[in-house]
Amino acid sequence: MAPIIQSIRYSQSIDHLSSHFHDCHQLLYIEEGQIRITIGEEHYTAVSGDLIIISRFEGHSIQIESSVYKRYTLRIRPDISGMENRLLSVLVNRPARFRHVLSLSGSQEVTLLLKQLMSEWTARQDFWDMQLDHLLYSLLICLYRQHPELKQFKSDMLLQIQAVQSYLEENYHHSCSLSELSNQFHLSASYLSHQFKHITGLSVIGYLTACRIAAAKRMLAETNMDIGKIVAECGFSDSSNFSRKFRALTGLTPTQFRANNKQ
Repeated sequence: MAPIIQSIRYSQSIDHLSSHFHDCHQLLYIEEGQIRITIGEEHYTAVSGDLIIISRFEGHSIQIESSVYKRYTLRIRPDISGMENRLLSVLVNRPARFRHVLSLSGSQEVTLLLKQLMSEWTARQDFWDMQLDHLLYSLLICLYRQHPELKQFKSDMLLQIQAVQSYLEENYHHSCSLSELSNQFHLSASYLSHQFKHITGLSVIGYLTACRIAAAKRMLAETNMDIGKIVAECGFSDSSNFSRKFRALTGLTPTQFRANNKQ
């Protein structure tokens, strides 16, 4: 299996970034500097020693507020919900009072892990992919140990919800209801509805819509596919329903999004 990390980058460029989208999760560690970052509808100031967590469902923009800005950017596979690993849940789940920006003390340990990740990514010696996963888990363990509030879910409950998330991410183009999911995963509809919202921050249908919109963003940015075909590929009932939900979640029409993000 390919490593969990899709890419690692160390950069010192001072470039403001308008709202944009990547079909992956991201960890951004600020080694030096200060930025103002907007993730979805949340606004934060982030400084040296902060780790920023961005899911693939969340657009974000950055304004740099210092003359120096050094950071590591880790892009992480979008399909992590199916890996049944509690450490990875922080990348995608958004329970109540979740903060995207978290301070990490012991910056030498964190910086060493990031330098090792960068080295493994660049050198690609034997077992580099396994070592990448190991180092990523070590970084996340540092995060959880310093922020125990992130460990608020029982492991069996979390794994149940991760299985449902994985199913929705793989089958977003099909119709899907709460009752169908509860039968398939042998959970009561009320339990599934409550725990899913508690862990992910979204309703089951809200999460399904987020998966569909993420797929539509990818197709708009990476292909010349007709928007009508994208509507059908992503499981929306009609173009007006798709456009309404797309604009509600992104602030842009599909056409505007394509113009701003075409690769």
